[in-house]
Amino acid sequence: MDTETPTCYVGVCLLYVWVCGSTSFYDDILPTFFYNVVITESCFTINNDVMRNIIFIVMVLISISANAQEFKFEKIIETNKNQSESYSAAKEFVADFWNMAKVVTQNQDDDAFLLQIKAKTTQEVKVGMGLACVYDYKYTVKIQTKDKRCRIQIYDIICEDAYQTGLGTQNKIPKIQPFLGDEPEQKTKSLGKGLSKKKAVEMMNDLKTFFESIINGLEKEINDTTDDNW
Repeated sequence: MDTETPTCYVGVCLLYVWVCGSTSFYDDILPTFFYNVVITESCFTINNDVMRNIIFIVMVLISISANAQEFKFEKIIETNKNQSESYSAAKEFVADFWNMAKVVTQNQDDDAFLLQIKAKTTQEVKVGMGLACVYDYKYTVKIQTKDKRCRIQIYDIICEDAYQTGLGTQNKIPKIQPFLGDEPEQKTKSLGKGLSKKKAVEMMNDLKTFFESIINGLEKEINDTTDDNW
C-alpha cells in the first residue's frame, strides 16, 4: 500500500467532516477507511504536499469560522475627558458595579491606565415544577483609557458549572457554553434535566444583556458631567 494513502485519507476525512458537518465517524468514515485502505488498499492517492495544503486551508477556514462566532464584547467609548479623568471614572464604576460580587479578582496598572477584572455571574432559569437550572459563568473585563477615549473588552466567557435544583435535590446538567444565533450546537439537556434549546437561546440573550449593561454602565460613568466638588 502506498505510504501516502493513509495521510491522504485522514485529510479527506477532515475535509468531509468540516464541509458536511458529519459526526457519523463510526457509521460513515471508519468503515470506508477499512474497506478502501485495509481491505482493498485502493483508496485514491493525492500527493502529500497537496494534501498538506488542503488541510492547512481547512484549518484556516475553521479558525476564521470559530473567531467569527466567538461570544465577546468590545466598545470604544468617546468622551470629552482626558486620560486621567476617564481612568478615575472607570475605577469608580468598577468599585460600584462589582462591590457586592462574590468572586472578583482585580488587577490595576495605573501607569498603563489599565483595569482588568475577573468575575463570575449566575444565570438561573425556572423550568417548572419547582425546579430551576443554574449556570455559573466566569468572564474577564479589560478597561483602558486614553485622551477622549475609553475601551472596554469582555471576553473569556466560560460556563464553569451547571446544575438543576429544587424539591430538595441538586443534579448536574450539561454546561451551556456561550453561543450566538438561534440554534445551539451543543447538548443542553441530559436524561430529561436541563434546558430546551429554546430556553437556552433565551438564557444567552439574558447573558448578552448582562454584559451589555456593564458596557452601558461604564459609558454612563465615563460621560457623567456631574460636579462632585460641592
